[in-house]
Amino acid sequence: PCSDSTGNAWVPGTGPVLQVAAQSLPSTPDSSSYVFTVAARDAAGLKAASYASVTAQVVEAITYEVQMDLFSDYFLRGTTVIVNSDDTLILTASCGSADESNLDYQWTISPAPVASLGSLSVFPAGLQDSTLIVMGGYGALAAGLDYTFTARCSKASVNGGVQSWGESSLSLSLNDAPLGGTCKVCLLGSSGCVKTGSPIVDTFRASCSNWADQDTPLLYRFG
Repeated sequence: PCSDSTGNAWVPGTGPVLQVAAQSLPSTPDSSSYVFTVAARDAAGLKAASYASVTAQVVEAITYEVQMDLFSDYFLRGTTVIVNSDDTLILTASCGSADESNLDYQWTISPAPVASLGSLSVFPAGLQDSTLIVMGGYGALAAGLDYTFTARCSKASVNGGVQSWGESSLSLSLNDAPLGGTCKVCLLGSSGCVKTGSPIVDTFRASCSNWADQDTPLLYRFG
């Protein structure tokens, strides 16, 4: 009889499909394998059973500890990382392996960006490099949404069998712009808002009001 990873007896089911949950069987030495045998017989037991067997090794794979870093301007809103929607986003992943050259990288973004993941204008480093770049100014990521970026690295074993792998995720929010306000330019000292005057002599005043944002206080820059 087989024992599970905790030392208890492992009893397979009686149905036509056998499912072995992850972490339920301990790994096998290089020279040995598990043998799974199925016996099929009629319910009445009138005929001899038919048997079939298959062997399998359970190999303990190496799990990498993935370090992810954000190289873009950001600020914290509580514990949430906030990035401006028009800024370029740069993320890097390091998989803690002594031989980085043989590692395969794969990035995923959830929810899916507005821009095509195959666009080199938006993702100039692609999605299979240790660095992920999302160029600003293309509207690839929607302001106001929360995104999760996941980096997975893996390396096949020497004999092409079980992969060693690891992954890490970073969640951030795309900052949306202030809303609801107005701006105007008026001749200083005039009644109402006069928008015409004499060059050099007259003074105009630019003002903005009623702009709202969850990040306060607001800063204004005229140019």
